[in-house]
Amino acid sequence: MKLIKHIDVKLGLADGLAGSILLNFLISHNNGCLKSRERGESQLDKLTDHIDSTEDISFANGLMGIGWLIEFCAQNNLLYINSDQILEDIEDIIYRHTLTKIYCKQIEVDKFLELINYYQIRSLSRNQNEVFYRKMPIFKLLNTLVNRLCKEILIGETHFQNLENKIRIMLKMSYLRSTCMSERLMMNNFYPTMEQTLSFFEENCDEVAIKGQISLSQYYELAVLLSLTIKQFINSSWRMRIEEICVNLAAKFVLIGLNTILESDENIFLNQIYRIPILSEEMLNNIAKSNRSLFICILTNYRLKLIGNLAPSS
Repeated sequence: MKLIKHIDVKLGLADGLAGSILLNFLISHNNGCLKSRERGESQLDKLTDHIDSTEDISFANGLMGIGWLIEFCAQNNLLYINSDQILEDIEDIIYRHTLTKIYCKQIEVDKFLELINYYQIRSLSRNQNEVFYRKMPIFKLLNTLVNRLCKEILIGETHFQNLENKIRIMLKMSYLRSTCMSERLMMNNFYPTMEQTLSFFEENCDEVAIKGQISLSQYYELAVLLSLTIKQFINSSWRMRIEEICVNLAAKFVLIGLNTILESDENIFLNQIYRIPILSEEMLNNIAKSNRSLFICILTNYRLKLIGNLAPSS
């Protein structure tokens, strides 16, 4: 995809400079590698040179992801910056884009979740001399996006066709609850949908019922994502149910010779995160490089502890 006029440089989180900057800064923060830090700073300079001509607004490849990166680095002491000042122009573009999505009759779940990624992290920004009138739209737009998703997507019967969207939204809701949003704003839709989704998995644990509806590997991955949702939400009753679901699915896959589903890099990574929510050097060197999309998905939906204490450059 061409992201900028006349210059073939990919800038985004998914497979561009922003994603490489993130990895290099995290690796340096984790193990003190100065070469990774210098590489990230060089890439940041290059990103800055090209950002004004970016046409893409998306989270994976464009401005939303770049804005998220800047705020993430500021909040995690990877850069000493005032993110409000740096993001002022980018944010105006994202605001206008957000309004076009909000006023569309048909919800695009992917687009809404991308926007929530951006506004969630921006709602947590803490800068000196914050300007109130610029802070308020962030909270207002975040609430509007969440309310529309909850009311229009979470309601209704759960089936194979909408299972992925419901789980992705609930994972996002659990993350918002743990970081920036009151539980009461989402409980009317979240609780019944969670009960319904758990019942759906309990009733569809047989490979015969799953086959033809969704791939077995995707179905298991969704069950693991649901387990992350529940662990983050902190509900012991739900946690017992989803752990039993995952154990039953795994046992049946082994029985029919589908061990490869359980042994995929993605599922090993997700199960490791479930057990120990720490962003380790092993994760950065393996899954973050081989499957950056999944890595970014977890960073924007699940609370991970960063280890390391390397002071960033000024």
